[in-house]
Amino acid sequence: MKTEFVCEGKAKLQKSGSVFYNPHMEFCRDISSLAVGAVGEKISICDSFCASGIRGIRYKRENGNAQEVAFVDMNKEAYALARKNAKANRVKGKVHVSDARKFFLEHEFDFLELDPFGTPAPYLPYAFNSFRAKKIGYVSATATDVAVLCGAHSEACLKVYQAHPIDNEFCHENGIRILLGKMAREAAGAELGIEPLVSFSHRHYMKIIVRVKKGAKEAVESVRKLGYIGWCSRCLFRNAIKLPETKICPECGNLLEFAGPLWLGELSNREFVEKMRELNKERKYANEKAVEKMLSLISEECGMPPAYYDLHSIVKKLKQGAVGSEPVMESLRADGYRCAKTHFNPNAIKTDAPLGAIKEIIRELKI
Repeated sequence: MKTEFVCEGKAKLQKSGSVFYNPHMEFCRDISSLAVGAVGEKISICDSFCASGIRGIRYKRENGNAQEVAFVDMNKEAYALARKNAKANRVKGKVHVSDARKFFLEHEFDFLELDPFGTPAPYLPYAFNSFRAKKIGYVSATATDVAVLCGAHSEACLKVYQAHPIDNEFCHENGIRILLGKMAREAAGAELGIEPLVSFSHRHYMKIIVRVKKGAKEAVESVRKLGYIGWCSRCLFRNAIKLPETKICPECGNLLEFAGPLWLGELSNREFVEKMRELNKERKYANEKAVEKMLSLISEECGMPPAYYDLHSIVKKLKQGAVGSEPVMESLRADGYRCAKTHFNPNAIKTDAPLGAIKEIIRELKI
């Protein structure tokens, strides 16, 4: 049988029919490698669930600050392929056959990559506890159980994330915030606080990279950023609150539904994202333009309130025709409100304007 190879970033990878390689995740690996470079300081990296070894190989070959790299997978065929690919790409790194949870407790790294099939939740306490002797670390987590986080399977979300989701027009943002809330709680149990550096939802997955800081004070500060998002299915009102004070929508009197507990703080760090954008210009990835578009939208979202507004959902409630985001944002800014587009939905905006102001502008635009 002919050996099949694939080129991705600065890596040339040998494929195997028995070891998983997902070409649709190249975009995610591009952004993740940019994040490794944006960290700046020299770091040791653990690529858990490494499969072919593509992430760890790219992290090492594309980033001068990436020092030691370890590859971990329970599958012996993946172990053999990762070894072969690491050697072919001249990446010196030990490859281990091990359960990631056991491995985290026995080794220390600065940057942990968690890219399992489905949810990263079972591995989070082990990942955070591995930073017990470090002041600062980094956790990169991928979740492909998007239907769970977005509310299609609410009981599974309660079981896995101990949070209630809502299957609504901004469910993907809720999902990211639920995962971040889970990470904050697990980190606090290890006397650690988290700071999201870059978070995004794309296709069938959600990706979050956080900086971990050691200390009881940092842990408390993170947990204090948890809360709930209330939402009204009748009029689309929403609010971000620490604890629900009323179950009645202040706009229309309908019963509110609450998502949470979830993260109410920033989803990304604008300064960090801007460093990633600069690196992206230098690297000339195949996905360079798509990566730039994503990162520019993520940067634009920083500093905006939780829960974006889907303009299509609003005009549907108002029983009006479609309206573009640009004229709505232009009118909102003219009235003194802040607003931005969001990577979550091309037909949505983030703004500090109340729902009533948005609806009034849409009505005026349709006159």
